Amino acid sequence: LVASSSVVQLGLPYAAKSAAWRAMSGHGRCIQGVNGASTHKGTLAYSFDFKLAVGTPVLAARCGRVAAVVSHFSGGGARAHLAPRANYLAVRHDDGSYGRYYHLRHKGAFVSVGDRVEKGQCLAASGNTGYTGGPHLHFDVVNVLPEETSVLTVYGIPDDFEALDHLGPRLHLAGGGGSLKAEDELCSSASSRCGDPFADDQKRSFPSIAAAFSCELPQAPRRARLRYFPNDLPWESIATTNDFVALADRDASQSFAERVAALADLGASAVVIANSRAGPELFAMGGCEEASKVPAVLVSKETGHLLKKRAAKAPLFVEISAHAAVRGLQPLAEQISLPTHRNLFSFKYGQQLRYVTRTLPVTFRHSRSGFVPQQRKIYPPVLKVPSCRLCRVGGDDDESRDGVLEAVPSLDSSSSLGDCSTPLSTTSSSASSRAKKFKKKKVYQQKTRNAKKSPTRSPRSHS
Repeated sequence: LVASSSVVQLGLPYAAKSAAWRAMSGHGRCIQGVNGASTHKGTLAYSFDFKLAVGTPVLAARCGRVAAVVSHFSGGGARAHLAPRANYLAVRHDDGSYGRYYHLRHKGAFVSVGDRVEKGQCLAASGNTGYTGGPHLHFDVVNVLPEETSVLTVYGIPDDFEALDHLGPRLHLAGGGGSLKAEDELCSSASSRCGDPFADDQKRSFPSIAAAFSCELPQAPRRARLRYFPNDLPWESIATTNDFVALADRDASQSFAERVAALADLGASAVVIANSRAGPELFAMGGCEEASKVPAVLVSKETGHLLKKRAAKAPLFVEISAHAAVRGLQPLAEQISLPTHRNLFSFKYGQQLRYVTRTLPVTFRHSRSGFVPQQRKIYPPVLKVPSCRLCRVGGDDDESRDGVLEAVPSLDSSSSLGDCSTPLSTTSSSASSRAKKFKKKKVYQQKTRNAKKSPTRSPRSHS
């Protein structure tokens, strides 16, 4: 995938409005493009932000199968800690790449994991969740999806814990002591009839994400006992066996890489880090360009809480292995075969790492030509302001509506993938000025009508 010499052309990932509505409201304006000054740097260099009103249909840019759906977050704003709390949807394409659609509306996904989707199919409703300065859609195509990097299987979880699934504990984490008491009762009753911890009915899989700096995850699962290392105890005082998997909480006093290295020095064969913020919230741990000594994965706070409570009652055994999508994946430096790819913005970080998610160069298709969205431009381009008959606010007139675009053969291999200065079809200045004049005229007409409807008032008399 990384060695491909062509750039895939996609359909626009949102429903287009009428040309007049796009010109007046900025619908489809590229807020931030390739190597943008704000957040589209490094591995996110080839990303695009399109201005969309909340509730705008989000369409599949390519056909594929849904690989991940997150829609339980509701907050958004220009605060960095909200970055991993955006609702999103990912589609696995037939060539192994993934299309990601971010900042979706709360409970706004219309598809589920495993669904087959076609190009132009409505996937979700756009929103304003996560780290955002306003309603928009973040779209990119990546080589690795964090949610499809690792598989975490736990043995020794009986059926009684079905109510404490990784999505369910949101209530008991936020509910206070009463909910925790109910969980303790479940733990006690389950441990008394645990039976064989390796029975099939006591095997559970939990969502996990491999760290971007993790060494290669095992191809075949290897089972080991789970040991919890709390933050308030010296880790050297905790009794361990020869082969164990360490579970530790996220701690602001240490980076992820430092925490994993410290547990590896104690003899851990793998490390599981539990997030410290409720959500569930998952992301790829980063911040280091050197691969760790042992495999490292992140689980949500809810999953970590369940594992810690269960491990206090009876032994737990875990298996950590590579997801089928990344088995045999080599470090980036070994994947790159074309010299031109070494200059790509998203390939300059962590070339010795395997599980770094990197955006890939793409183009979009409109009117028989491909283009790369440029910042402050509206897409599809507004080349001509329609007549007043078509200029209805929010209108979707069929004659002026631009739909999802069909795919065309890849670009010529001689074109440079890192060149982002390709001339694009832009909105003419005359069309923009006519749109502004039309908008002012409509506002003036509305004020005139309102003035005619309101009764005339006589001036107040003063004593």
